[in-house]
Amino acid sequence: TATIDPARAREQMTGGGLLVAADEASGDVLAFWHPLVWEAVYNDVPLPRRRQLHATIASTLEAEDLQPEAVARHHELADDPDAALETLLVARKAAGGNVGRGASLARAALDLARRHPSLHERVDELSRLAVNDLFLAGRWTELEPLVNNLWPARHTMQPEARAWLANVAVMDLLFLGELARARATADEEVAQIETAGDSSAAGLLLAQAAFLANFSGDFAVARQRSERAVAIARGSGDAEASARAQLVHILARR
Repeated sequence: TATIDPARAREQMTGGGLLVAADEASGDVLAFWHPLVWEAVYNDVPLPRRRQLHATIASTLEAEDLQPEAVARHHELADDPDAALETLLVARKAAGGNVGRGASLARAALDLARRHPSLHERVDELSRLAVNDLFLAGRWTELEPLVNNLWPARHTMQPEARAWLANVAVMDLLFLGELARARATADEEVAQIETAGDSSAAGLLLAQAAFLANFSGDFAVARQRSERAVAIARGSGDAEASARAQLVHILARR
């Protein structure tokens, strides 16, 4: 393969009108003058060479610690979806307390896994990761379809995982204004917990169920559920569930 002189290639492409200045202030950033020109040039590059170029670009961007989504996309186009997924998950972890950024990266990782058969075995894991992050970020509209996808499998989940998903589903419905469905879902899942006899992981769900009962005017049910939620939350050290349940218990004293 002949060696390409970047300076000469740039001169030829700008001189021929294929490239124009994207940043007129400096002229350092170039772009194809029309998307169809870009598409024609891109598709004229043989697939093995395109993949090689994408891999090189991914490595260059990665070394500069820039744009994890762009790095991941170049890895994907280089036919390396595993590297793309790792890039997104590492960036998500690095996002730390920035829950919105973490949610975006988790969602991108899930979408990537769905596109590639070699990653399909990780879709369930990544779905739960995305649901968790979108829940923490309060992105309810995006959360709803993911919860709906996981919901039919709740019967196969361990009690802790099922209680967590039920709490997310109830909260999502509540913030979307679906109060009747939120109450019905909470009631159904609380009944399931009582039948199974294992409520050790259900403190937050019971607190939400108590809140919805209180909101509906079922004060006796609200008090009973909030008392159970407090006891469970204290036993598990769940401060958030305990605080919510105690608030509902106070409100339901009427």
